[in-house]
Amino acid sequence: MPKHIGIILFLKAAMLSISLGDGILEYVNVLAGTSNSYELSTGGETPLMGRPFGFNHWSVQTQPDTQGSRYFDPSSRSFYGVRCTHQPSVWIGDYGYFLVNALVSPQAFDRSQTSVSFAPLQTTYKPHYFKSSALLPDFKASAMGGVRMEMTPTEHAAFFRFSFPPGMNSRVLVRIVDGNSSTPVVLGKDGNFATRTSVNNGGVPHGFAMFIRGVVDPAPSRMHNLDGSIALDYDTTENSDRLTVHLRVATSFISDEQAQSNLDRELPPCKAFDSVVMEGEAIWRDRLSVIRFAGTKQSSRFLRIFYTNFYRTQLFPRLLGEYDEQDQVVHYSPYNGRVMPGELSTDSGFWDAYRTVYLWISFVAPEILDRLLEGWVNAYKEAGWLPTWASPGQRGSMVGTMGDVVFAWAIVANKSSHLAEEMYAAIRRDAFEEPSAGSLYGRQGLQGYAQHGFMAAHGGLSEVVSRGLNYAFADSTIAAAATVLGHHSDAEILRKRAEKALEKSFNPQNKLFEPLDTHGKWLKMNPTSWSDAYFTEASALQYRFYAPANTDFLVSKYGGKDALCGQIEEHFTKQVTPVYTADGRGVIHEETEMSLTSEDFGQYGHNNQPSHHVLGVAVAAGCFTVADKYMERVLRELYSPEGWPGDEDNGEMAAWFMLNAGLGLYEIDFGADELLIFSPLIRGDFSIALPGEGRLLRVENVRRDGCSATTPSPYVCEVHWYPSSPMESTEDNASSAFDSSVPYGVSAHGSIRGGWPRRPISRESDAHIVLSDRRLARSELSKGGRLLFYTSSTPCE
Repeated sequence: MPKHIGIILFLKAAMLSISLGDGILEYVNVLAGTSNSYELSTGGETPLMGRPFGFNHWSVQTQPDTQGSRYFDPSSRSFYGVRCTHQPSVWIGDYGYFLVNALVSPQAFDRSQTSVSFAPLQTTYKPHYFKSSALLPDFKASAMGGVRMEMTPTEHAAFFRFSFPPGMNSRVLVRIVDGNSSTPVVLGKDGNFATRTSVNNGGVPHGFAMFIRGVVDPAPSRMHNLDGSIALDYDTTENSDRLTVHLRVATSFISDEQAQSNLDRELPPCKAFDSVVMEGEAIWRDRLSVIRFAGTKQSSRFLRIFYTNFYRTQLFPRLLGEYDEQDQVVHYSPYNGRVMPGELSTDSGFWDAYRTVYLWISFVAPEILDRLLEGWVNAYKEAGWLPTWASPGQRGSMVGTMGDVVFAWAIVANKSSHLAEEMYAAIRRDAFEEPSAGSLYGRQGLQGYAQHGFMAAHGGLSEVVSRGLNYAFADSTIAAAATVLGHHSDAEILRKRAEKALEKSFNPQNKLFEPLDTHGKWLKMNPTSWSDAYFTEASALQYRFYAPANTDFLVSKYGGKDALCGQIEEHFTKQVTPVYTADGRGVIHEETEMSLTSEDFGQYGHNNQPSHHVLGVAVAAGCFTVADKYMERVLRELYSPEGWPGDEDNGEMAAWFMLNAGLGLYEIDFGADELLIFSPLIRGDFSIALPGEGRLLRVENVRRDGCSATTPSPYVCEVHWYPSSPMESTEDNASSAFDSSVPYGVSAHGSIRGGWPRRPISRESDAHIVLSDRRLARSELSKGGRLLFYTSSTPCE
């Protein structure tokens, strides 16, 4: 190619990349997944605004307080305020929350007034910014005009700007829901105030509180303590112009003084509202720009799904660190009630997140991964056990100790190696020590599982089949970590234990994992039964391939590769009636959601995590055609810009999409730390910066069938891997190949290196590896290089 043509093509690609980057946040739908009921979920979400992995999120409450965790309905026209929230799931609930609202009234305020009316279509939701242009006492009073309310968040604080109409009494209300006459309140001069709330749904010790400090400008005419809530009133009935009011409010779980420190640090008086908006926008834009489409044309629908899912992967788990007077990160511990050094991670359940969240974060935010691992290690040290579902402390939801998989993978993958022994101590305790009866931690029934290879049904424990399979998966992954650290005796015990559990639980006649009685005899059961005596939120049909760390076992038990591939194909096509059989609990929303897609996807239930390994198993077993066919259909048909086929679950379902559609990479055996390869959904070629490595991964797609790039090409005929040669840079440090003038992302605890390379950062030779088994060690990919896909719109075999 002539040199000048190459330069022109490069510039075109760069211009397309820059154009997309500038408008990247326009594709994020913060309202995705927020239209929900108990019977049916489109994500189980509330609209969340904040900084990535932030201390607080900020949402909107449209429902009365009596509605509890289901506080948002996108169709409602009632507005109870912007809500400072820490709720990770409607099933877990919120803690440390309060509301900020703007009220107007032609008469004196009634202290019972806490809500106004608003117009959802005149409301803007972005990850870094909220605006509602028409807050009214009711729509009959619209002749005077409404309040405009804006909000932009930081890590521990938020900045509000209100524009009140003339001729109306005006109030800014900072409302807590658990206040009373004894709530400590400070009403200071010049619009300063302090209050606190202890509202929670569990997982906290005695003395827990969220401390709130704020300052309003201009100073109000009057300040009222309404049983802990703060009313800031302005006499504007005689005003002929609109009144602009700024409110800065900050929070802390440590103390009132720490809340003031957070306010001074993040929202000093010299910072203008618009500059904080721009700062937040830049942080989100840079974070979502790690993947660059080089000269490709994506559909608007795909871009909306892509960036909405990307945004959702950057919210949880939450980091609860705060800076002390010595500029050191400390945190309030919900496990012992004391202020402790270092990070703390929370608001995430490992049962969901272990499958995708941490692998995805390792690619796009590796320094966040380091902080999260430190935060979970601190949780283990303070609680004595690794939490299974923390919010903010242990809640004990779901079965299994799947945080063991995350820690074991981190050890195998050499992530946060300075924490390796502490991580191993945590997961070893889960593996070898049974907790006391009724404990929220550890593995109930561990002794029976270790001795017999299963836990008997109807013996006092629920979900015995799922529980045993989770224990086995965790054991196999811990065994890999034990081997890395030289604990060979542990590794041998755990490896054999995991193999025994699979053998014991698999019924070769029915080719299903099934429950056994106390004598080790198979129980007669309906395979479509969603009985929680045996399985977690699924039936035996969804768990039939649940041996992600041992696909050889499945190949053997199903009678060979071809037989297994046929069974996986049938899993997606066979129409089973009834689709499910409910147990004594009645119908749960996961059953309804799966039935809605069963005509097209059979017994594959992508609406819930027990099915999320199936297509990975297909690739690992060599069932490439069925894997490619249904991966493309799942990504295109079950994800939309408006939501998900079920609960999104704190970034897990979003990260599943990003790994498979965005990268074409997935992982099911975390002990092997081996990536499975699919055809990315992105059209054409693209690149991803690997911030932790200072490297670039390029992905190219060559069509084997000669079809245009706009035609889907899900079938992978060949994959070639071109490893990068050592860094080519004029700088001494390899990381300087990333343009430091374009930060990848900034948080309260420092910057994450990234940006886009200012010069080529690697040199590829012609030497390459043909990945005939479509597997690649993650450690190799993280060094950078080029993945060259040869794909087709029809099966290659």
